[in-house]
Amino acid sequence: MESPIITIKVIISFFCSYMLLSHLHLTTLNPTAFALEDCQFPAVFNFGDSNSDTGGLASSLIAPTPPYGETFFGMPAGRFSDGRLTIDFLAKSVGHPFLSAYLDSLGTNFSSGANFATAASTIRLPNSVKPSGGFSPFFLDIQYMQFMQFKSRSRLIRQRVIISFFCSYMLLSYLHLTTLNPTAFALDCQFPAVFNFGDFNSDTGGLASSLIAPTPPYGETFFGMPAGRFSDGRLTIDFLVIISFFCSYMLLSHLHLTTLNPTAFALEDCQFPAVFNFGDSNSDTGGLASSLIAPTPPYGETFFGMPAGRFSDGRLTIDFLAKSVGHPFLSAYLDSLGTNFSSGANFATAASTIRLPNSVIPSGGFSPFFLDIQYMQFMQFKSRSRLIRQRGGIYASLLPKDEYFPKALYTFDIGQNDLGEGFFANKTIKEVNASVPDIIIKFSTNIQKIYDLGARLFWIHNTGPIGCLPYILANFPSAQKDEVGCAKSYNEVAQYFNHQLKEATVQLRKDLPLAAFTYVDIYSVKYSLYKEPKKYGFEFPLVACCGFGGKYNYSSSAGCGTTVTVNGSQIFVGSCKSPSVRVNWDGIHYTEAANKKPKQGHHGNEGFIPTLDEVSKSLAEIVSSDDPSGFITSVYKIGRRVEIFCTSNIQFPQGIHSRGH
Repeated sequence: MESPIITIKVIISFFCSYMLLSHLHLTTLNPTAFALEDCQFPAVFNFGDSNSDTGGLASSLIAPTPPYGETFFGMPAGRFSDGRLTIDFLAKSVGHPFLSAYLDSLGTNFSSGANFATAASTIRLPNSVKPSGGFSPFFLDIQYMQFMQFKSRSRLIRQRVIISFFCSYMLLSYLHLTTLNPTAFALDCQFPAVFNFGDFNSDTGGLASSLIAPTPPYGETFFGMPAGRFSDGRLTIDFLVIISFFCSYMLLSHLHLTTLNPTAFALEDCQFPAVFNFGDSNSDTGGLASSLIAPTPPYGETFFGMPAGRFSDGRLTIDFLAKSVGHPFLSAYLDSLGTNFSSGANFATAASTIRLPNSVIPSGGFSPFFLDIQYMQFMQFKSRSRLIRQRGGIYASLLPKDEYFPKALYTFDIGQNDLGEGFFANKTIKEVNASVPDIIIKFSTNIQKIYDLGARLFWIHNTGPIGCLPYILANFPSAQKDEVGCAKSYNEVAQYFNHQLKEATVQLRKDLPLAAFTYVDIYSVKYSLYKEPKKYGFEFPLVACCGFGGKYNYSSSAGCGTTVTVNGSQIFVGSCKSPSVRVNWDGIHYTEAANKKPKQGHHGNEGFIPTLDEVSKSLAEIVSSDDPSGFITSVYKIGRRVEIFCTSNIQFPQGIHSRGH
């Protein structure tokens, strides 16, 4: 039998001959204008199902296990076969390596094309999709959307190679991995000082101090006032030197902390080498956008100036948290373009739930990447990171080291959509309350599984006041309101969920003695913005900034960034004039200002997220405490209430930073 690769070469040869003859027929005036090499293909882009999936479904939802892949790869390789697929032979026949799956963000190379196929995909929207049904959520329309985004973002990433570095490693890394965030790649080659020469593009106050000072609204986005820069915020030069300032800050913080006990708390003890996040749209930095549904303008306008995978006008709480512990924005696990996972990864996707949802995007309203799937993705991320690092090369430098996993901070912000699913399934308040214990059990189970993979430091957000969100207020107008206008019974469900979550956190602390748990009362922080908006510089807290129609400026049929027809005229649903003084962005999600504030009432911090200094100081106090019962509950205030539960004993630092148990 003739080998598949020979057959494909023959097919390609016939195709090239046909192309050549067609061209000669069309160019008879110049028959030498078409050379054979013109029939070469610089890239291959594939769309399909399991017959050509080289890792899409495996990276995102369901990974094949042994003996898949045994014949050629010796291990599972994302293909639902014992070895190579037709697309593998086709790529080789035209001079290219195996196509990287678009949804595979680990060790992938798209320089010669990309594969958008996923196993179980269909042409039409399927009736049932994974994980609850039998077909892939990435049907052909979605694969087209992914390709469209791939093409536009590839152009953006290439255009952002604007800074020349004088270290060969940095140069190579930056050329391949520049992201939308200029601080996303740490400086591996250090410079003791930076001297800048230039014009207004890098002037941080020269002209302002000597001749002409910019006036408001200059500086409003980042500084909140003019800061000598002829921009609304920071300049490229600011991002270039920010790492140097962070190093200085770390040194000063260390000197301050070690005065309590100079030998008890080494510098490395207060650092989290990585952050791994699990959650929903409140902390999704690009997962759903890369895989299924991407937010459109005006999303992202406040900070990024364009959509950046977040369902907000700017940064999320997780962005500020990552910054507070010295890391850049977290790359979404499902985002394969320009990502860097050396300091962590984000497995959150918008519309995610703790339990398996009843209806899944694209045919339903919730993400297929519920918490069980996010755990599976993390498990695969950890094992594949080890393999890639063992191989070495540039891809190894983009992944966390093995020793980072037990020392990392594991953050969770999920549960709101589990309650929302019940409300919009026409369940009574009593019925939704009855579902909470099972939701919490599923949450605790995943915490324990992630702990079994070596996690030791857990940061858990409770859920916010869902009854204050316009999408609840607009859809359930008859609900009884509290003194600030929120739907009282819906908030009571959130409070019951939070009570159960807190109790579960206490129990996890007992069950997992080598772990430290931080329970963050997001509910109290957010509710304060509705109760005392003027105190924190906000107005119209119950009204969406980006929306259309009704008392709350929200309608499910006229979402933020869409176009509606009113009296025969097309109206774009855009943002309000000043998102910086609004609490709610699009009826469901918070503005960057609400994610970052309240500005008053905290201890000099940029929001309610603690700084590295505050986290470290709290842990240092716990480590040095003498608690005869063997554990301590430390409560400290950062804006509102944050409760830390952890085991305190002489082995505590080693327990936290163990390599896995």
